[in-house]
Amino acid sequence: MAVRTGSAAAGTVRWRQPGVAVTFNRLWFLVLPAFAIFLLFFVIPVLALLAIAFNPAKSGVVRFQPTLTLANFARWSSTSLYYNAAITSITLAVVVVVVTLILAYPLAYLVAKTKNPRRTSVYMIVILIAMQLDLVVRMYGLMVLMGDNGLINASLLQWHVIGQPLPLM
Repeated sequence: MAVRTGSAAAGTVRWRQPGVAVTFNRLWFLVLPAFAIFLLFFVIPVLALLAIAFNPAKSGVVRFQPTLTLANFARWSSTSLYYNAAITSITLAVVVVVVTLILAYPLAYLVAKTKNPRRTSVYMIVILIAMQLDLVVRMYGLMVLMGDNGLINASLLQWHVIGQPLPLM
């Protein structure tokens, strides 16, 4: 005969049977949907790209093939355009990290040690204004997509779906 014990607040449930003790935490069921979304939309695509990276290069084919090769990596390391782009990206990333650390730590220290609430508010407003730059960059990106000569209108005009650009902006 099984006996159920546990606390609802902790979310744990124990089933005791003669000689068998099974324990599980019901709170894990709250994590499962987020884990499934992470697995479906991040882990699986990254693993698929990694698998495709080991396939032989064929124009117009972007699917996994059973033939595996290191030719893509050899071509990447031997072509100066790809190699220089990677080195430039890494160098830029390191410079951005160093500049951010040089600016962010003193600013965070200043905000944390300031006793005057008005000054703290001004510092936080300056920090939050700087974070709005992301919005500006996104708006310029949308202008490139949705402008009269943007990608959407240019594609629709080229495919003869429309006769004149749509006023998307």
